Amino acid sequence: MFVAAFTAVLAENAAAEGGGLTICPRIDQNLAPSPSVASLLARLTSGSDPRTLDALRRDLIAEGNEISGRADDNDPHVAAQAAKDISYLDAALSRRQDTAWSDFLPDQRIRLRLTLSKLYLHFGCRREATGTLEDAIALAPSGSLQRAQLLTNLGVLYTDLDRLDEAAPKLREALEIVPSSKDYASAKTRLGALSTSARLARKRGSRQDAFEFNRLLIAELDDPKVADYFRAAAASDEHQRILAITLTNNAILLGYEERMAEAGPLFERSYKMVVGRPDAITLGLPDLLIAWSDNQLDSGNPEGAIRRLDEAIALLRAKGGRPEVLARALQKRSSMAINSGEARKALELIRELDGIPQSSLTPLEQANIAATKGALLEATGRFDQSLPFYEQALAGTRRAVPEGTFEVAKALIDLAFAKGKSGDLDAALEGARAADRALGSRLN
Repeated sequence: MFVAAFTAVLAENAAAEGGGLTICPRIDQNLAPSPSVASLLARLTSGSDPRTLDALRRDLIAEGNEISGRADDNDPHVAAQAAKDISYLDAALSRRQDTAWSDFLPDQRIRLRLTLSKLYLHFGCRREATGTLEDAIALAPSGSLQRAQLLTNLGVLYTDLDRLDEAAPKLREALEIVPSSKDYASAKTRLGALSTSARLARKRGSRQDAFEFNRLLIAELDDPKVADYFRAAAASDEHQRILAITLTNNAILLGYEERMAEAGPLFERSYKMVVGRPDAITLGLPDLLIAWSDNQLDSGNPEGAIRRLDEAIALLRAKGGRPEVLARALQKRSSMAINSGEARKALELIRELDGIPQSSLTPLEQANIAATKGALLEATGRFDQSLPFYEQALAGTRRAVPEGTFEVAKALIDLAFAKGKSGDLDAALEGARAADRALGSRLN
């Protein structure tokens, strides 16, 4: 009882002194420290006896590792307790200013902040997660590998949140700190920064920058020295995973540029690296197969495109995976079935699609499914029934992408054709003109 009361006072004092961390409002701030943390807090305030200092440091490291393990727990109560324990520990550590702790405190507090940022993301506190990582960077020595690692983590998070202007300088500084790979840790940091920079460039619509970052990535991964760094760290599987994902991303970029002949071999190389592995789903094999199917279709090989999609669907059905990926594969395959006159096959696939929760799909994915349903009804002569689905597809597409894009123009044209077939020629003509205006404004 005394320890609990004492640590409550300690927490209040730390907050008053400004030693607290960024607070996630979704975590109960009245939680008391767990018993093991309460014991450490009491020891941290009892002085700096050199005879017990090493043991206390070891126990703090062990507790930090234990809390990090709890950060992966799906139980929100366990995760909330872990976050509060970090707050208590960091507040206590921030008050230790004696020289005996100077070489220990920064690294330990950085580790705690990394775990806390992960916990905040678990609770959906994204702004607080970025603030916690920014705090960690402020503690890291300038020019250190640790700083580069933190900058990369923050760059990844900012990119995920579409805060691209904030992500770019973080990633740039990380690459300046690690201009080349010297060992496993530096290689992993550099590869992470390059990979995220490529993704950031894709989000910005700068394909040439994305190609350049991917070129650097592939050159680094194909370097025998880098492969040796991963092998020495017993991480060869990780090396292969990063290479497979990079090859796939580069192949997709080539597809956008309509360089199908260059993209095909990259898809095949990546496929051979991933297929048959027990972690193929995690490595993104279904996404690879769907993108490869698009490449095959655009290259004039519909049979190959169907084979790749069927393989992706069978894999996802058997092994599980993200529902939105299965939905994308089913939608594309049902469209192919409609185009080849297989209405019954398309209907079976659409029925399976209807079993996937809409909440897991983006507005554009929902719009594509609605358009596919409209196309099936149109293909079977039910033109009037197809119109509400095409209208839903147009509305969803407009929510997902800007006016004037190809996607919006296609949705307008699909609706116009359906209206024409249902006998409303004036509406069909107006829809076609709207599509033409949309594309014209985009080109101008």
